[in-house]
Amino acid sequence: AADALLELTLAPSANAAPISGLLHLAGPERLSRAELGRRAILAAGLPLTFRTASRSTAPAGNVRPADVCLDTTRARNLLRTRLRAPFVS
Repeated sequence: AADALLELTLAPSANAAPISGLLHLAGPERLSRAELGRRAILAAGLPLTFRTASRSTAPAGNVRPADVCLDTTRARNLLRTRLRAPFVS
């Protein structure tokens, strides 16, 4: 996402049309919060010592959406930068 942000920052000065509006920058894979956390922990070289939970085990009143994935279609169509999976070298 850092490369995509750099492209967005430099695009107006490169005689490209400015990009405005909402633009999601995320990798090409659908990742749960737990999987994103797992990858961050492994990338930091730390031991995996957390447990995942599901929405069904959350206390009553803590309503959360089932799907919080970002739609990167617009970013992929507008940017030259390839959006990569997180924590992959």
